[in-house]
Amino acid sequence: MANCSSIFKKFDSTIRLSKTKRESLIGSRDALRTKIRDWFKEKKSGEIQPKFSGQGSFFMGTAINPIKRKDSEGNDSYPYDLDDGIYFVGEDGPEDRVNPTTYHSWVLEAVKGHTAKQTDKNTCVRVLYSDGHNLDFPIYYKKDEEKPELAHKANGWSSSDPKEMIDWFKGKADGKPQIRRIVRYLKGWSDFKKVERTDKKMPSGLVFTVLATEHYCSHDRDDVAFYNTLLAIQSKLESNFECICPACPQDEILASKYNDKAYFLECLKALISDAKLAIESLKYNQASEYWRKHFGDRFRLGEDKEDPEIKLLGLASNIISIITGTAFTDNHGRITTDNSQTKNQPHKFYGGDVSFLNKNKYDYSILHRQKYWIERRYHYLKCQIKDDILICVGEVQPNQYCANYRIQLKYKVGTAPKARIIKPHIKPNKLIHMYDDGSLCLFYPPELKWDDNSMDISQTLVPWISEWIVFYETWLITGYWLGYEQAHD
Repeated sequence: MANCSSIFKKFDSTIRLSKTKRESLIGSRDALRTKIRDWFKEKKSGEIQPKFSGQGSFFMGTAINPIKRKDSEGNDSYPYDLDDGIYFVGEDGPEDRVNPTTYHSWVLEAVKGHTAKQTDKNTCVRVLYSDGHNLDFPIYYKKDEEKPELAHKANGWSSSDPKEMIDWFKGKADGKPQIRRIVRYLKGWSDFKKVERTDKKMPSGLVFTVLATEHYCSHDRDDVAFYNTLLAIQSKLESNFECICPACPQDEILASKYNDKAYFLECLKALISDAKLAIESLKYNQASEYWRKHFGDRFRLGEDKEDPEIKLLGLASNIISIITGTAFTDNHGRITTDNSQTKNQPHKFYGGDVSFLNKNKYDYSILHRQKYWIERRYHYLKCQIKDDILICVGEVQPNQYCANYRIQLKYKVGTAPKARIIKPHIKPNKLIHMYDDGSLCLFYPPELKWDDNSMDISQTLVPWISEWIVFYETWLITGYWLGYEQAHD
């Protein structure tokens, strides 16, 4: 099964607020706090002075970067939302204190002119910015040892404790970072659906936060944890379409405030259906396509070769052909079963002593012959003879599921040729058949009978380098070396 957990985490890094954006929003908030404080000091010095306390997703760590929209004038718009509670702390009862409508009018007057637009809603005063983000200022009255009361223009004073909600969520999510990621995934999905269907609405961020937290299903993989959490949420909502806020005032926050139940359940069902297909898919790219249908293009497409299980399956055909003696190597260094290419030879020379021709007068002709056949058979290798040494360098990818490797092969008459991996850097390790000097162990030296005059590097060492890379890539996944090996020190 394709494991998209790493793509989910990259998606999270894309949608979660960056440090720069957090600082920018805090800067906007602090400027307004100062403006409100100064207005009350000047205009309402005889009244209770305002205090402030942040609330909402920004302070729970679940706020996300919204998808860019266009406003009514065609300008880019980013609907970030930051909540900042204004508290008036006193001892007056509801009948003796300033009424909610008056507090709203005062705060609205205090922020007037800070931006081009401010609005007074039932639950807060909203300040809108030209780039689309807004700051909401709900207003509370707080008596010592009592729950805060929200100043609701239509309903009057009502108990509401945002800090209790933050404390509840932190109690559930602290130490379990996956919960916050799942909440952000849900919000990312909701944001995409809002852009996809502007005529429809999705539940609030608070609803998603509560549902995800109460029905969280832990798993090592984020994609599976998200899928299982979705199933739990679906099961709950299909039996009872409601969501109770776990903090004061502990009221119902879904059915009573959301009117697109059928649409939401339909979207949830479609997401779960594709999530199941994605998790069951054997193709990494296909799996990410299923997820992308519901998250948009901010969710990165995966490549099939990135998934370890898929990669291992992709390498398997090469491994089988090498082990069974049916492997060939083409002119790009790729391992194939095409018998018109160079046949891969066994990694040994059937015993005998090391034997070299050391007749210097033959050195150049031997090097030239080796160079000729290497370049004729392998287009990716560039060779030169320098100081009586044949040096061949090139980049090779023996299998589409392998990385690209820059290799170097050196040969001096009278010595056995040596091959090295130049890039990527690989730390020498006998478990991967690499000597301490970084050269590859491609054959068992006691079995080598190298004849400078007759042995052909292009038919032995060069294909063996490609084979070594395939076995190395397999070793990275499994921890096992599957190639030919002889026990030796």
